Amino acid sequence: MNALPPLPVRTAAKVLLAWLAVAALSACGSSFKRGSERPGIPSSSATRQATTYLAPEHREIGRILFYDAAAQTALIEISPFIPFPPGLIGRALIARHPDTLAPSARLVASGRRSGSILGAYVMDGTPAPGHEVVLPPAP
Repeated sequence: MNALPPLPVRTAAKVLLAWLAVAALSACGSSFKRGSERPGIPSSSATRQATTYLAPEHREIGRILFYDAAAQTALIEISPFIPFPPGLIGRALIARHPDTLAPSARLVASGRRSGSILGAYVMDGTPAPGHEVVLPPAP
């Protein structure tokens, strides 16, 4: 019988490794199509939904700087990134915890203002320094 002589183990391993490399490269080339951002995610605009961004429900105006429990007053530092809201004096405000956004107190803006510091009367609750002060949503 004329049988082919067996290939040495090294040559067989090289052939197998070359075959696996070609198969892997051809598989990678077919999964990345031109125009797609990531494999498995279609890039056509028909399958994507438009993202709608909404304005926040509450408008932050500043932070509690100081709270006097005996006098039920607080000092609010108005944020330097927003203009001073017109008609703020006498308006109801809400103080809330910055991490949980849970309301901590109801305030009323007083007529006392010095630069970016505004005085407020605490109507209910206990604000703490660092809590956000926001305008309640419009009815």
